[in-house]
Amino acid sequence: MIQKRELIVISVNTKKRLQEFIKLPWNIYDPTSLWIPPLVHVQKQLLNIDKNPFFEMAEMAMWIVKHGNNPVGRIAAIINKAHNEFHKEKTGFWGFFESIDNQEVANLLFKTASTWLQDRGMNYLKGPVNLSTLHETGLLIKGYDTSPAIDTLYNPPYYQRLILNSGFRLNKILLGFYLDQNVKKKPVIMPRLRKWSSIVQERSNVIIKPVSKRQFERNIDIACKLYNEIMMDNWGYYPVNEKMFRYVANNFKELIIPELTLIAEINSIPVGLSIAIPDVNPIIKKINGRLFPFGFLRLLMNYKRSRSLRVILMGVVKKHRFKGIETVFIQKTIDDGTGMGFEGADLSWLDSSNQNLINSFIKMKANPYKEFGIFELSLGKK
Repeated sequence: MIQKRELIVISVNTKKRLQEFIKLPWNIYDPTSLWIPPLVHVQKQLLNIDKNPFFEMAEMAMWIVKHGNNPVGRIAAIINKAHNEFHKEKTGFWGFFESIDNQEVANLLFKTASTWLQDRGMNYLKGPVNLSTLHETGLLIKGYDTSPAIDTLYNPPYYQRLILNSGFRLNKILLGFYLDQNVKKKPVIMPRLRKWSSIVQERSNVIIKPVSKRQFERNIDIACKLYNEIMMDNWGYYPVNEKMFRYVANNFKELIIPELTLIAEINSIPVGLSIAIPDVNPIIKKINGRLFPFGFLRLLMNYKRSRSLRVILMGVVKKHRFKGIETVFIQKTIDDGTGMGFEGADLSWLDSSNQNLINSFIKMKANPYKEFGIFELSLGKK
């Protein structure tokens, strides 16, 4: 049994310690588990305070907890100033949490993050959010028997117990759905979907345009504007500028497939955006987080062999919602995706209070196969 007095908190303030912070999950997870190792190179870029534009409007501190010479846990505390200004809050976030199954370790990690945030005037602590809601968000609390889709979190079941025993409460549930190719075999669903899609396109004068990788890069300003308008009413949203959006988009631009990257236009004005990318997590697992020297080449050569998709964004601006444009996106993604050999798509995440979209997914026989929790702790006022 590890005692609190045996634990040491180390601030991550050197390149060597950052490397140790990034590599710590390899000490937690069995390589035969469903956990997907993060790409070390990508994590270094993400956590680079000098180069990631997120930190132009944010602060972060990171810590490792050691028992003797053994790293046994880690955490980051984040202040997203853009989020707090938009919501008029003083909320801090925690992310990148990993821990052995020991309450003393978890308590010390959360206490360290809480103190740092409280000293900077924060009243609440929420997470996990691995920087912001543009990144990995939510602790897995249901669906441990399936592999995580790209850019979603996987963690041991005991994490929830450690978090709740540290004083947190469950604040929000985010849902993950999975839609498999068998939907095309349903005698009613797809014929109705195609018919309704055709009616919508005729009635609303909407045109759906596929976007190539080059076009997407050229029109990143349009994509960013659409993202902000689409997401404005969603949980966790905060305004994202073009520089930040471009930085995040660069992480998946090589995975763009024109037929699955769609912009909806009405009278030549963009009103909706849908992006589905190949879920390359099975390939990432095989390269064990190493892009170099040969991992990147292996990833680039094999990503088209992915059999599943991840829908990372699908929505319509407020003025044109409830016209059925989302139905057109869904129909084209299903038909074109299965036509390319994809066998299903992860639809994560969705706010559990968004009953309209939940009902639409259920009608299409999408499986609500995962739940992600956001946990909150009151820090009080100093």
